[in-house]
Amino acid sequence: AGLRSIWLCGFLLISISLYATQLLPSLREEVELTQDRDGDASSPGPSVTIFSSPRPFFGVVGDRQLLAVRSWLALSPEVQVVLFAQNASMRSPIRNLGSRVSIETAIDFT
Repeated sequence: AGLRSIWLCGFLLISISLYATQLLPSLREEVELTQDRDGDASSPGPSVTIFSSPRPFFGVVGDRQLLAVRSWLALSPEVQVVLFAQNASMRSPIRNLGSRVSIETAIDFT
């Protein structure tokens, strides 16, 4: 009798949970409601600015740092990168990365 009552309680709980999930709004309906409240669903996401104080771009370390900056830029079109450095070796590799990367020479952490 004890095992049968445990089995029946389990079956009852599973049935109630399945019934309750049918009553919940679907994920698609929730997304549509969110888009209606926010207006245009194609609005751009938040912009991100990454600040970094890299070492001079020489040798293997420079290659890795340049790869890091490129990977940051590949995250999203809204990503901006600001590099803090006064070293002249920064300007030539960064020039090829476009307008989303800037060098701040007034602040130097090296």
